Amino acid sequence: LTFLNFIISDQGNIDIIGFLKQIQSNPRIIPQTKIQGAIITIVDKEKVTMKIKCDSLSIINSNQNSSSPTILEGRVRAVFFDENQDSVSVLQSDMAEYIENYSLVAKNNIIVYNVQTKDSLFFINKESEIEWNDMLKKIQSNDQFILKNQDECTTGSSFYSNVDLTDMKISNPKGSNRCE
Repeated sequence: LTFLNFIISDQGNIDIIGFLKQIQSNPRIIPQTKIQGAIITIVDKEKVTMKIKCDSLSIINSNQNSSSPTILEGRVRAVFFDENQDSVSVLQSDMAEYIENYSLVAKNNIIVYNVQTKDSLFFINKESEIEWNDMLKKIQSNDQFILKNQDECTTGSSFYSNVDLTDMKISNPKGSNRCE
């Protein structure tokens, strides 16, 4: 939300409504911005659902109404929280693109792990991508992965799951009790 404050004087020749319409028809441009050690906190119904930390955050020149991504680089770490505000899982990557109220797409050297069960998911190709969908509160990827839980490993060509790696739908699953 953007708030504008106006001081209205007794000058009769100021067209405030025309001025407001002009602002509305020309959304402000957000200049390129870089923030070191940034933290993004995502709140839903007054509860924190995720905190994303990174070494640097870049906003590319864009209109405030566009869905241009915010670029997160260097040790990106997204911590997901449950309804009790307890951390349930962590997603780590080298970089990510975040679009407010839509998604987080993490890229390169991705690891996802469940804080309670210690299950972990990582990718065969270091250049893989994983997407968190804000509306569905799910993560998914179309890249080959390995899911390690206790003494078992499962591989697959793609998956769709809750952020804590439960309720997974895996394409082409293969299991093994030997993890490499």
